[in-house]
Amino acid sequence: MGYRRLPSSLRPLARSALASRNRVQRRYLGTLIDAGRTFAILSPNQAQRIRGIGGAEWRDAADGSINLGKPIATFNAMDPVARLRSFSMTIPWPARSHLKGALGSSRKLLDRLQMACGPDGAMVNVATDGETFGHHFPFGERCISHALKVKSRSRDFQIANYGEYLERHPALDEVEIKPGEGTAWSCVHGIGRWYRDCGCQNGGPDGRQQALARTAQTGV
Repeated sequence: MGYRRLPSSLRPLARSALASRNRVQRRYLGTLIDAGRTFAILSPNQAQRIRGIGGAEWRDAADGSINLGKPIATFNAMDPVARLRSFSMTIPWPARSHLKGALGSSRKLLDRLQMACGPDGAMVNVATDGETFGHHFPFGERCISHALKVKSRSRDFQIANYGEYLERHPALDEVEIKPGEGTAWSCVHGIGRWYRDCGCQNGGPDGRQQALARTAQTGV
């Protein structure tokens, strides 16, 4: 939910804001920092390069090769001191395709999450649509509820929110996100799927294209 859409009584408590499909630009992350937000959720393919916080040497990370189980900070060239803590998805977007078959059984769901576990202390961070649970997978909301509230105890899982996890595991590395028009979870071409025929098929049948995307947006 966007920060401005929150009731005024809840705004001081908001620690983050989520753009649709996580379409982000460097300027947007800077705005979150200015607004006092403390963390964001990114896809690994949104990172351009990575280094230890305040370090001199950057390492290319455009291929998504970053540690997915630990929080990282986002580097802002306009204000190198200001940083936003970020989490990268452990299970890639779209998560619902990777969870297929697992939302019919709490045991299978925890098996899938356990496969994504890294070293001790690492977070398994799954980002997906809310409609995954119940719409795409009927009774999926019951499955995840039972898995997290009951079954997770026998697997040694600890359920935590992002704020709690950050207090226990501060970020040690920082990333700079890719420049340009912006990036998104669900478009490998940046944000092209929303306004041009970029090549994305959006999960549709073979041959489906977005040749009318620009025309439709102009019409709207």
